[in-house]
Amino acid sequence: MVKQEVLKAHELVPEAYRLKFRSYEKFDSQTYVEFAREKEDLCDKWFTSKKTDNNFKNLKQLMLLEEFKQCVHLD
Repeated sequence: MVKQEVLKAHELVPEAYRLKFRSYEKFDSQTYVEFAREKEDLCDKWFTSKKTDNNFKNLKQLMLLEEFKQCVHLD
């Protein structure tokens, strides 16, 4: 119980997971397999934090929302 609360307190917010996923780049010391696993882990954390439940419709909505935000300039 306490361990879960400590872990939960250290979880990042969805935007932080998204940024980490989008900006993560391969280290010279990493193999491509290691890099792919790390990218997948970051993606899973982002999707989980957004409560997509690995549902295609929810994932699609998340991706479209992100794309929309990148394409529209709010003044």
